[in-house]
This record gives sequence, structure tokens and C-alpha cells, in this order.
Amino acid sequence: MIVGVDLDDTLRNTLKQVLKVGILNGGCKYLIREYFESDNFKSFYKSFYKKYEEEIFAQAPAFRYANYINEVSTLHNVKIVTAEPKELKNITIDWLDRQGIYANEIIFTSDKSTVKMHLLIDDDPRNFKTLDDSIIKVLYNQPYNVLYHNADCRIKNMKQFEEVIMPRIGRDPIFNNYVFNNKEFYNKNGTF
Repeated sequence: MIVGVDLDDTLRNTLKQVLKVGILNGGCKYLIREYFESDNFKSFYKSFYKKYEEEIFAQAPAFRYANYINEVSTLHNVKIVTAEPKELKNITIDWLDRQGIYANEIIFTSDKSTVKMHLLIDDDPRNFKTLDDSIIKVLYNQPYNVLYHNADCRIKNMKQFEEVIMPRIGRDPIFNNYVFNNKEFYNKNGTF
């Protein structure tokens, strides 16, 4: 199985670092407003994000359990699929090495539908809209995506993915049919 994993705000806590840099540089009110209003993301990126992107990407902390993706890569082909600029490739590879996170491939693309994979873990549900229906869509839980339900399932961290979902994929036909062929697979709070 080919498992695609988003990097920013899925493995790397980029939002936390963006907020930290924003506070340190006096632009917190502007930063929060622009970051969360997706219509203004391009102006946000040009004015603030672009200015501090190396500091943000190089120093952002990893999420707890992010290195559990290494366990998944022992059984499956793991591709880190990120929309960050290719100019940051060296910073990204260095960050992954420092965190002890390994993958079979790192792909820099803003169009994740062009990547061959069977499953995608991502924090941004907008990325699922262009994916083929055959791709399993796993939403990485974040405060800004709790109202979205266009994924096949939702996880809180990579440990949960590795321990709960991966053992059942391909080994539990009832689970596969129910979860991955039923878009309504959510309990009361939208998680397992």
C-alpha cells in the first residue's frame, strides 16, 4: 500500500511556529486573521509567511507521535506529500532528519491528486476534494477542521493511525467495507 502523509500541521506543528513567529514580530492580530481566512491566504503568504518561511519551517516542532510514521513505513511505501515550496527542500529534509522521521519519498506539489497513493493523511480537507474516490482519505484532527466531514475517517495523531487503522486495513473486510466505503463513519465527535 502507498501511504501519503502531509507534512505541515500533520507531522510538523507549523501553525504553532507561525503563531510564535507572529507574536515575536508584533503581528499577531494580523497573523491570526489572515491565517484563518482562506480567501486571504495568498496575501498572508506574500506579506508574512514568505518573509519568515525559513524560520517557520526549520524550527517548527514535530507533533507528538509523528515518528510513528516510521512504523508504518516498515510495512508500506510512505510518501510525504507537501505543498510547501521546493526552495525549502533542504530545510525540510534537514528537519525530517533532526526529528527522526523517515519516508520512502518526499514530494513537493500543491496538487496532491497527481501523486500515486492508496491513502492520504492530511489536516486540510480541501485536499480531499480533488482526490480519486478510490483513495482513502484520513483527516488529521485540528481545531480548524472539526466541522469538515468529507474524509473516510479522522485521527488524532500518528500513533492512533499506526495502532488502530493500519492493522485493520487489508486484514478486516468488515472494517474495510464499513469505513472506507461509507462516508458516514464517524462517532458523535467525528473521531474513532
